Amino acid sequence: MTNTLEVEDYYDAATLNPAALRVKDRTQAGCPVCACSAPLEECTYNTRWRLPYCRVHAIRLHPNPKLPTFVYYNGEGREDTRRARLRNIRFHKDFVRDLVLDNPKKAETHRLGHETSEDALSWNVFAPLLQAGRLGLALQCLSQNRFTVPASSPELYLWGSRIDLAAGTFNEYQPLMAAREHFEKDIRRFPTEPDIMLVTDQVIMCIEAKLTSGNPLAAKGESKSEAGAKPKTREGIIKRYYDAFPLAKQYIDRQKLMESELHSQLFRNVIFAAGMAELEGKDWHVVNLTSSTQWSHRLQVSTMQSNYDFHNPVRAIAGYLSRDFQDHFTFYTWEELFREVVQGHPDLTELTAYLQGKTAHLERAFNI
Repeated sequence: MTNTLEVEDYYDAATLNPAALRVKDRTQAGCPVCACSAPLEECTYNTRWRLPYCRVHAIRLHPNPKLPTFVYYNGEGREDTRRARLRNIRFHKDFVRDLVLDNPKKAETHRLGHETSEDALSWNVFAPLLQAGRLGLALQCLSQNRFTVPASSPELYLWGSRIDLAAGTFNEYQPLMAAREHFEKDIRRFPTEPDIMLVTDQVIMCIEAKLTSGNPLAAKGESKSEAGAKPKTREGIIKRYYDAFPLAKQYIDRQKLMESELHSQLFRNVIFAAGMAELEGKDWHVVNLTSSTQWSHRLQVSTMQSNYDFHNPVRAIAGYLSRDFQDHFTFYTWEELFREVVQGHPDLTELTAYLQGKTAHLERAFNI
């Protein structure tokens, strides 16, 4: 039988059968890799649960009647888990292996091996765009032409650190560190970490990237923040971020903020982008980058959690932004990014193939 540790394969839409995991009873599940009839074994999940996995294809299975998924799984040892996560990285794998995996600068690298990992998707799209010199066009499209293509390619920051492929460095963005020191000095669990940032001499763009997940909504009720964690209620979020930002009223109407639907991650991106821009003497822009394919599907799933929003948030956010800053936020999709920046470019044929074959819940992630 194949040794799980030796499997290096990546699986896409051409190799997966979602019906194998669309079951209520996990004992009825089979390996979703096409033509696999190997008996399933079990592995540990979250220290106390057991889930099926296929040793032949080295994947842990998460059966579900509507939203099945899988995780690359090469074993429970440290090197096994590193190898498994890297199977989901399709470009510049050595950079991720050497500088990102298990790096305390990057939260939750253990999730990079998940089929629906937004971090893996962000890396697999933006690292090739950086290599191909297409980040300037990406910035222009993401800002809906607020900014022209910079003379030099924007700097790319993923998870708060600059990606320099040529130098092989992964260094923190100091204005972000300063903003964290101001707003989140006592936060120990997951300080604010913009998924993607594009930085030029003109602008700091923060991008909140989504694939299958929605935008979290602030909880209602009084502020009861857990020690060392970011607040989750509207009251707590506004107190920590808006009230602690001396220039917040220049950008945001507090009364309208209190009355609006508050998307917690997007609001923190607005505050951090504006705060960093003030420090650097630059303009700022925030983007919510989502999948129209996945969100349309999730809106049809009746079991969605009510504290996540899968609708276009522009109206809610523009509602509390001051008049002069309502164009500083855009809602954009991975599908649009593909059409406008990736499709047809000769240096991005491998990225095109990745996006066309990329799966979410074992089916094609994007209708492109």
